[in-house]
Formats: sequence, C-alpha cells, structure tokens
Amino acid sequence: MGGSYFRNIGEMSIKNKIGVSLFILPFLFTSLNLQGYISLFISSNVGKIFAYSVLASIIAGVFVFLKDYRRVGYTSIIKSWMFYYFIYYTIATYSSGSLGSSYSLIKTLIPVIYFFGFAVLLSIEEYRKLMLWVTTFAFFIACVFSIYFNFINFSLDFEGVAEYRVERAAGIYGDANNTALVSILSFAFMYYVFDPINKIQKGIKVIALLIITYSLIITYSNTGFLSFLIVLVIIYRKFFTIGKIIVLTPIMAVLGYLGYNYLISSDILTYGQLEKVTNIVNILTFSTEEVNFSGRDERLSNLFNVIEKEPFFGNGLDYGITVVHSHNTYFNIWADAGILPFIIFLIIIFSYYFKIFKYNTTYRFLGLTILIPISIFMMTLQTIINQAYLIVTFVLVAYLVEGNYNENNIIRKN
Repeated sequence: MGGSYFRNIGEMSIKNKIGVSLFILPFLFTSLNLQGYISLFISSNVGKIFAYSVLASIIAGVFVFLKDYRRVGYTSIIKSWMFYYFIYYTIATYSSGSLGSSYSLIKTLIPVIYFFGFAVLLSIEEYRKLMLWVTTFAFFIACVFSIYFNFINFSLDFEGVAEYRVERAAGIYGDANNTALVSILSFAFMYYVFDPINKIQKGIKVIALLIITYSLIITYSNTGFLSFLIVLVIIYRKFFTIGKIIVLTPIMAVLGYLGYNYLISSDILTYGQLEKVTNIVNILTFSTEEVNFSGRDERLSNLFNVIEKEPFFGNGLDYGITVVHSHNTYFNIWADAGILPFIIFLIIIFSYYFKIFKYNTTYRFLGLTILIPISIFMMTLQTIINQAYLIVTFVLVAYLVEGNYNENNIIRKN
C-alpha cells in the first residue's frame, strides 16, 4: 500500500508539507462540494468567503513550489490547455462585450485557477502518487455520501430531506449524472491505485468496488451505465476470451431479459427509474428511436441554432451553460467562443489518447478508464470543464501519461 512512500511524505520539510496542504485541502473541499453545503446550511455569503479562501490557498501554494516548477516545467498537453484558455477567454470576453452578454468572470476563472495551481504542483514528480491516493480517497468518500444521502432521501435540489421518494441519487453534487461520472472514476482509481498486498486488503478492495458500483447504480444514469460497461471491459479485458464471450453472451441475454421482465412487473422501481432502465435496454438492443433523451436532443438543436448565428466568435463566456443549457461540453465551447477554441479543445482531448498509446504502458489503462467516461459524459453534461475537481483530474492524467520520469510500482499496470 505504499508504506515507504508515505514515510517519505512524512519526512518532507515543513515548508513542503504546508505547500502540499494548500493544494490537497482545496481539492478535497471541491470534490466533496463543501461550499454547497456551507451555503445551504450556514449562508451563501459564508460559502463565498470559503470559496475565495480556497482559491487563495491554491495561489499561495503556487508560490511555495514555484521554484521547483521552474526546474521541471510543463508537459505539451498542459501547454496546450494554457493555449486553449488564452484563446477561449480572449475571444469569449470580446464576444461578451460586443454582444452585451452577461457573465461572472470570477466564477468562470475558478477551474482555471485550479488548473494552473495543480499544473505547478503536479509538474513535480514526487507529488503525483500522493495526488493519485488523494483522488482515490476523495471520490470514494463522495460515493459513500451518495449512498447515505439516497438512504435518508436527502437531495441538494430539495435543500434537505425530500418529502417524496428521490428517484435518482444526486449525491453530494446535487446531480445524478455528475455523481455517476465520479462513481466511474472512483472505480477506476480504486482498481488501479489500491494494490492490496494481503487477503484483508484484497477484501477491503472488493468491498470498496462494490460500494462504488452501487453508488453508480442508484443514479440510474444511462450515460453512466454505458460508460461503466466500457470501463469494465477495459479493466477485465483478459477475462473476455472468445470462448467465454460465446458462452456468456446468450446466458447474459437471458438473465437480462428475465431481470427486466421482473422489474417491469413488480413495484420495486418508480416510474422514473423504470423509464431509465427501459432506456438502457433500448440502447443495448439498438432501438434508438424509442430512447428518451430527456430533452437533450432539443437543447442541442437549440445550441446549433445559436452556433449558426455566431460561428466564429461565439456569444460570450458561459453562454452555452447559462442561456442555452445544452448539456454538451464540446459544443458549449463553440457557442461561447467560436470554432477556434472548439477545435483546440478537440485536439487536446485527442492528444491525451495519442500520448496514452505513444508512451509506456504504466498508466495506459488508468488513463483510458478515466478519459473515456469523461469524453462520453462531455456529450451529455455541460459542466465537465467547469468543475474544479474534474479539471484537476485532467491535469493529473496529463502528467501521468506524458511525464518523463522513472516510475516504479505506482499503480497496477493491467
């Protein structure tokens, strides 16, 4: 479990311990949406003060490690992100001013500050493994809270315990799809980072993976289920031999048919939950004309109309999120700042996959099981790159797949 590594962490200088804490605590706070609950149960003003304090913490941490960063430098993917941010904010700010679009610049800069801060911290090799463990812990705790909130019927949308049964677990983020994505990422991190060395630890890992899986199931997320299926195939790819596929496919089809018929004939699931299950069945059976997209197809159509009006310079900062509500990260960028940032962003995402296969295999499968779900969810979620904890995940994966260093036994390789 990396005992020697954590002993090395304990031997760090006081200055470095303080510097690391200035990053780790903010990441934990944003991963667990602490500001949201401070705003809900105390006051929104206290929540804002807390948010600004967290940002100040990251900025202070940058100054602690600035000297080390200058010695190491950034990877090409990180530099591409910087170029993207420069182009996006230059064009989107211009468009906001010329078209009179309203926006909150400070709010939009929060994930950018996290990006630049953690780009500095993680440029230093010795802190990457620590961040792997912190991310694994934070996302797992988010899954545990999701299960607990679902058990007590708590929902952030209802600002407390709901009067009626909550159909989908929205978790600590108040959104079922966000919770589903974090559950999938948690499964990948837990599988690859936690490498047990005895039977007790193996048992703990199995229980943790089952808890994470359950936290995903109760979200009833179509995108989540399909993304998770891909992740499982990647993780357990050695199990799927030709012979096993031939034998298990009809068995799984029959079990799935019987299970679905049992669900629709019983009162276990609510109408909304059953509709989500039916959606998944329709997708798996390629009955796409019967899939309910929850209005996302109409919103995407509206977004295309917006893009058509301003294809080159967009409509301004966060226009796609605040005005159109398109639930699509990719095309929101186009709607905000035009086609150039959109193309640059696609190149960045492609470069992740390219670097994963170009460099050594140490982080190949962890990288894939993180990037594939995020890439898929960006087609149905509009806030992926606006969530600080997900931006930090992008930074971490960038250094893991592209960092030029000698890493030994940091994670599972297969």
